[in-house]
Amino acid sequence: MSPYLVYILSVFFSLNLAMPEENFYSVHKKYYENAYSIKNDTTGIFTALIIDPAGEKVDSLVALAKNYLGFPYIFGGTTERGFDCSGFVYFLFQKMGYPIPRMPADQCILGEDIKFDDIQRGDLIFFKGRNVYSNWIGHVGMAIEPDEKGTKRFIHAETYRTGVRVDSLTQPYYHQRFIRATRIFR
Repeated sequence: MSPYLVYILSVFFSLNLAMPEENFYSVHKKYYENAYSIKNDTTGIFTALIIDPAGEKVDSLVALAKNYLGFPYIFGGTTERGFDCSGFVYFLFQKMGYPIPRMPADQCILGEDIKFDDIQRGDLIFFKGRNVYSNWIGHVGMAIEPDEKGTKRFIHAETYRTGVRVDSLTQPYYHQRFIRATRIFR
């Protein structure tokens, strides 16, 4: 059975057994901590926060990401042959020497919660999938510098048609699907 299918089924069943006051984030956080036997102050295999007071690591990460503009989208891809959205983020952090989980729902619980207005370069940004009414994380990208007008932008592996590209966070498609942003560098 595909690891993706096992993962999706385990989270799905966890959500079905959740208490009414729980949401995707709280249920998945419990699942993540149990599956990886780590706590909120993650140390060890997966990185929760990377100390970077001068921003040099963020600069390197963003520069690395831009080197892959135009690379193809491949479902499940985590190599230079092609990426899916979370595979691209996973690849970048691996390449920098900071291992993070592969799946976007695991990536979304790392780091500090960031409000939409406070998003900065290097922050991870999580979106709903195609269904705007869903609370399921269906897409991830990484914030880069704003454009010349100050519009927040992010780099991501979008679709088979477009591959790795840069988009604006204020585009209606992405803005209405925004779920949360996290900061792994501080």
